Amino acid sequence: MSLFFGINIALKGMMAQQTALNVTSHNIANANTEGYSRQRVNLETSVPISGLASAGQLGSGVDIAEIVRIKDEFLNYQVRKETSRLENHIAVSHTLQQVEAVFNEPLDTGFNEQLSQFWNSWQELAKAPESSPVRTVVKEAAGSLTDTLRQMSAQLHEIKDDINSQIQLAIKEVNSLSTRVARLNDQIVNVNITGQNANDFMDARDLALNELAALGNISLTDCLDANGKPTGAIEVKLGNITIVDAAGAHEISSSDINPDAVTDGELAGLLQAGGNSGQSNTVQFYIDKLNTLAVGIAKSINDIHTTGKDLDGNSGQDFFVFKDNEGELIDLTAVDWNDPWSSGLSAANIYLNANIENDVAKIAASKQGGIFLEGNGDIALAIAELKHTLMKYDPASQMLTNSNAGNLSLGAFYQDMIAELGSAARETGKTVKNQQTLVDQNIKRRESIQGVSLDEETVNMVLYQHAFDASAKVISVMDEMMDTIINRLKA
Repeated sequence: MSLFFGINIALKGMMAQQTALNVTSHNIANANTEGYSRQRVNLETSVPISGLASAGQLGSGVDIAEIVRIKDEFLNYQVRKETSRLENHIAVSHTLQQVEAVFNEPLDTGFNEQLSQFWNSWQELAKAPESSPVRTVVKEAAGSLTDTLRQMSAQLHEIKDDINSQIQLAIKEVNSLSTRVARLNDQIVNVNITGQNANDFMDARDLALNELAALGNISLTDCLDANGKPTGAIEVKLGNITIVDAAGAHEISSSDINPDAVTDGELAGLLQAGGNSGQSNTVQFYIDKLNTLAVGIAKSINDIHTTGKDLDGNSGQDFFVFKDNEGELIDLTAVDWNDPWSSGLSAANIYLNANIENDVAKIAASKQGGIFLEGNGDIALAIAELKHTLMKYDPASQMLTNSNAGNLSLGAFYQDMIAELGSAARETGKTVKNQQTLVDQNIKRRESIQGVSLDEETVNMVLYQHAFDASAKVISVMDEMMDTIINRLKA
C-alpha cells in the first residue's frame, strides 16, 4: 500500500470540504435574493478498495454525491394557489374602491345630496310658481343633476375601459413570463443531460412561475423523454390554456381569456369586475343601476311635467331629454318603455331640455284645465312629491316605474345601490385581508424550509473549515512520513 493512497484520501476530503464551503458562500451571498432556495452538498463515502488490507475492504475517502436545493414542492403549490386567489380578490377590491370614489358618498357633494336639493327646488317652486329666481334654482339643480349623472356614468365606463387595458397588460406579462419559462426549460434540460442539478435555473423558473400564478391559476406537468423519464422541462397551463410545453412558449391573446378559461389570479379578478354578470362586485352592475335611476327620474318627471302648463300658458314639454351618439334628440314618444335601453337611453346621455334651460318660463309648474292661474303650483308640487313616491323596480327590464305596487322611492333606490356597493367593498376587503394572512403564513412556512439562515450557514462554514484543516493536516503528516522513507532510510 502506497502512502500516496492516504494523501489521495485527504486530498479528496479537502476538495469536498472546499466545495461545501463554496456552496455555503453561495447561500450567504443570496440570503436576500428573491426566489433563492438554499443549497446543500450531499457527501457520500467513496467506493472502498478490496485487497489492500488483510482485514477487508479499505475506505477510499469521500465523494460529492450532488448539490441539491432545499425545496418543499407542496408548499410551493400552496403559495401559488393562495396567491392566485389573493390577486383575484385584490383586483375586485381595487375596482370596487374606484367605484366608491365615483359616487363620493356620503359626502355633501355626493349625488344623494344633489337629488335632495333637486326635490327641494320643486317644493319651493310649488310655493311661488311665478317666481323667475325660484325657477332658475330648479333649472340649476336639474342641470347639476344631469351633469353629475353623465359624469358618474363616464367615470364608471372609464373604470371598465381601464380594466380592459389592465387585462391586455396582464396578457402581455403572461406571454413574457411563459417565454422566460420556456427558455429556462431549455437551460435546465441541457444541464440535466450532464447529470448535474440546475439549481439556480430551477429557482429562476420557480420565480417566474410565482409571477404567473399571481396573474392566473396555473398547473404544472413534467415533460417526459422517449423512455418516459422526466427531462427537467415542465408544461405550464394557465387555467385550461397551455402556455408552455416541450416545444416552447405559446402566445395567448385576449380572445383566449374568459372566466371559463381562467378562474383565479389577477386576470380572473379583472374579468369578473369588468364583466356583465350583473353581480354587485362588477362595474356593469352599477352602470346598469345608474342607468335605471336616470331613466326612472326622467320618465317620472316627464310624465307629470307634460301634463302641466308653463308660465305662458303653453302645454308642458319633456323636462329631461336624451341624445344619441351624434347629439341628436332621441324621440321619447317612440321609446318602448319596457325596454328603453334598446333606444339608447342611459345616464350617459341625459340632459335638461334646452328649451327650458334657455327659458325658465317653459317650466310647466301649473296644472292644465280651467282658467290658468299664475300662482297655481300643482304640477311643481306633484313633481316634488316624487321624492316620497314609491316606485316599482322590475329586475327583468331594469326599469323603475311609478306604481302603487312599488316599495321604494327614487332616492331609496339610489341609497340601496350605495349600500350594496359598500357591502360588496367591505366583504371583498375582508376577504383580501384574510387571504393575505393565509398567503403570508404559507410563505413563512416555505421560507423556514428553503430560506437561508445566516446562523446555520455560519455553523456549517466553521464545520467545513475544521474538516478542511484536518484533511490538510493529514497530508502534512503523510508528507513527513514520505520524507522519512525517502531521506532517512537510505542507509
